[in-house]
Amino acid sequence: MMMRKRALTLIEVVISLSLLTLLLGVLFSSYGSLMTEGAMIEKKREEVFGVRYLELRLNTLFSKICWSKEKDGNVLYTERIPAGPYESLLFAFENGDDTDEHFCNKNLGRLFVDHEGRLILASWPKPKSEEDYKKEMRLEVLAEGVEDLKFSFYVPHDLKKVVESEGIRDNEGSEPPRIGWIEYWNLAWHRIPPMIRVNFSHHGNGREFYFFVNKHDYPLNYTDSEVAG
Repeated sequence: MMMRKRALTLIEVVISLSLLTLLLGVLFSSYGSLMTEGAMIEKKREEVFGVRYLELRLNTLFSKICWSKEKDGNVLYTERIPAGPYESLLFAFENGDDTDEHFCNKNLGRLFVDHEGRLILASWPKPKSEEDYKKEMRLEVLAEGVEDLKFSFYVPHDLKKVVESEGIRDNEGSEPPRIGWIEYWNLAWHRIPPMIRVNFSHHGNGREFYFFVNKHDYPLNYTDSEVAG
């Protein structure tokens, strides 16, 4: 005798649909959480990569700062410019070979943050003739979301003594640079500091980089307590 299959009752169908809805809700919620966490991880990865790239790029630039035995040949100083809200740093650096022949070898560079929070390297050929002044500068965006940019420079004992002996005063015209870290560099000193410190905020996170200048006038004395100050 054939057994007849029992049909599902309405209440069983409702319970099945309810369980299926609950299961799909949990799955979609988990999927949404995974997507959100993935986006956050990707954003963090991009930030870390961007900071690492910036550190390497600045290290390359500062390691190629031009140094000259003739004091008038050294170009490095800070100044405030209309293009940005913070101090900028202007320096001469060795660019080496370039796809544009005008940008080969010595260039002038300016690091500054514009009013949109972008850290920019502006560079142009170091003027050798009247035509060089007419060449357009390059603008390279090194990082975005940058605030509170500050440059600091280390003044060792020997540099202070030389500046004092030459009678050169600081920006206020009062005293020579003090030993330790100072937050400006005067073109009139015609010297290159042995260390440069860069402080800034990147997407709300404070950053601090230290760079050695490979070609500078005076060696560091590592017994100085001011180096780490």
